[in-house]
Amino acid sequence: MVYNTVLIPAATSTENLQALEEVKDFFTTDLGRGGNERWIYHILPEEVLDSKLVELADPQTRSNIDIITFQSCDAYESLNQDRFSAEDWDLPGGRWSFNAIYDGHCGHDTVEYVQSNFPSLVKASLERLLQTSGPGYLVDPSQVSRVLFKAVQQVDQSIVDALFRLFPQSQLEQMSEDEVEQHLHQHQSEWSDLAARCTQGSTVLAALSDPSRCHLWVVNLGDSQAVLGLRSPEADNGWSTKALSSSHNGNNPDERQRVAQEHPGEPHCLADNRLIGYLAPTRAIGDTWLKIPAIYTQKLFSRHCSDWLSLPRSQLFAS
Repeated sequence: MVYNTVLIPAATSTENLQALEEVKDFFTTDLGRGGNERWIYHILPEEVLDSKLVELADPQTRSNIDIITFQSCDAYESLNQDRFSAEDWDLPGGRWSFNAIYDGHCGHDTVEYVQSNFPSLVKASLERLLQTSGPGYLVDPSQVSRVLFKAVQQVDQSIVDALFRLFPQSQLEQMSEDEVEQHLHQHQSEWSDLAARCTQGSTVLAALSDPSRCHLWVVNLGDSQAVLGLRSPEADNGWSTKALSSSHNGNNPDERQRVAQEHPGEPHCLADNRLIGYLAPTRAIGDTWLKIPAIYTQKLFSRHCSDWLSLPRSQLFAS
């Protein structure tokens, strides 16, 4: 935590004292990110804090789902990059419940793209599966798992495919810098959206339950966690809990081992328990620049993506 010190001359005026009184409970933090950027925060008395939390939490109930989310900053550029979905789908055979959270990083574009596209893709695929099922619309649970798995892949691949349509690799390899700039100028709007989605990312944690409420599917990509609460007379508070997902980040030994095995001869693929010392989640939708040939970073992102380059140097050194 970084504290700012205000020095007051011995003969300071009453106006300066009043100004100091007004800001005495304000401090700055780097949010643990390093670099020179600072965020201002206000220390509130406990009684004020409680009411402020209620105000900002925006608690909701949709069907049988209780929702709470926090946006502690009003300015769009300072909003947290967390999003959620809570939907009921009337499909053949009854009502399905879909709930998901998406933890974005490096910006809002990718997480909002995932929020807009992932639920509808799951719903459409699930509806097609149910329409081709047997009597009673009964499906093999493994088929529903496959729907979720494929939906994650398809949303992520859609970002890659859009970039490759705009710049096929064979074409990009032959283009001069002037030709790249001209092509970007001709497709400026498309490039703006793609550049953001390719240099940002989002985790996905989703739960899907069938009309009978006898089956629950969970899909996880990233470092959020699903926890199942079960009523248990034997527990002290009447509930027991069970983790349904594991974290995909550098703090998970299994993930560290997986990444190292998939990148033999690349000792710096993980540094400080982050991908190339930069990214905390080891699996996510987006972060496309890490998944495609390096020429895209060399010719496109590093030269024509100003928002990406404006990140603190501590977040860019490995790129």
